[in-house]
Amino acid sequence: MLSTRPGDIFEYMKQSHTFSVLALCAAILGLSISCVQISDPAAGSTVPTTHSTNFAPTDADAIAGTISLVVATESLSGEFAPDNIVVLWVEDDTGAFVKTLGVWAERRIGYLYSWKDSQGSSTVDGFTAATRSSHTGSLTVTWDGTNKAGTKMLKDTYLLRGEITDHNGAGKTFSVEINLSGGAVGSTTYPTVTGFQSIVASFTPTL
Repeated sequence: MLSTRPGDIFEYMKQSHTFSVLALCAAILGLSISCVQISDPAAGSTVPTTHSTNFAPTDADAIAGTISLVVATESLSGEFAPDNIVVLWVEDDTGAFVKTLGVWAERRIGYLYSWKDSQGSSTVDGFTAATRSSHTGSLTVTWDGTNKAGTKMLKDTYLLRGEITDHNGAGKTFSVEINLSGGAVGSTTYPTVTGFQSIVASFTPTL
């Protein structure tokens, strides 16, 4: 049994080339511990967050233009309806986070679980506005082809993603592909999904 006297503990640390800090603390405190994965209790996933490394090696390889995403939303009949919170963001085709495009949320921002899991926090790195009081009008955001740090991304296929909720709990999401590897793609209208009545993405190349 490991002595809990300070001098003995110090001697033990000197003699041991490798030791577990957790095990040592447990011995000192007389506790039994086990290894656990620590995660946000409100999060929808414990999958480690990854950020895209799909950077463009040269300007010629980089996305050259602006992507516009327009969505119309609908009520999920939650307890706060018609108030609702929404987020729109970009991932690469592996599902790694690239950039937040827009967030409409205040106090309940933590309930945007899928977005939190993707980017690792509730940090807003794009357009931000207050919680919405209705579903009137469409939401429009743009993406300049860079990541959160402003680094130019490679011409490739990306996922345009969105999430909405109108209660203290998980809502609904969408994920649509946009292929930017071949230059101009024009405008694409995607099928309606629960929570989003219309999803339209377009690419305008730099002249």
